[in-house]
Amino acid sequence: QVWKKTCDAVVVTDRDVILVEGEIRRPIQALGELLAYRELISQTDDLKQWWSWPLRTVLATPQPDPSLETTFRVHNIEILLYRPAWVEKYLKEVMS
Repeated sequence: QVWKKTCDAVVVTDRDVILVEGEIRRPIQALGELLAYRELISQTDDLKQWWSWPLRTVLATPQPDPSLETTFRVHNIEILLYRPAWVEKYLKEVMS
């Protein structure tokens, strides 16, 4: 399964398809994944009926990386800040 690629979430609304990748500590990792998933969607048979729909790409993260803001904007990747309580505890554990 080395080559298996899985997006964290694919959301189909009544008007578009949204690819969501979550990254807690390293948003730069999600950048490459989202760019790859965006290209692969037109090869994914399970999503064939939505190939022609508008596509959005979203990074869900508790802490954005200001140095990557321009890069995400240039690549039309939205940033969704999501910081539930369990993330606070996790970040304190791994950052200390």
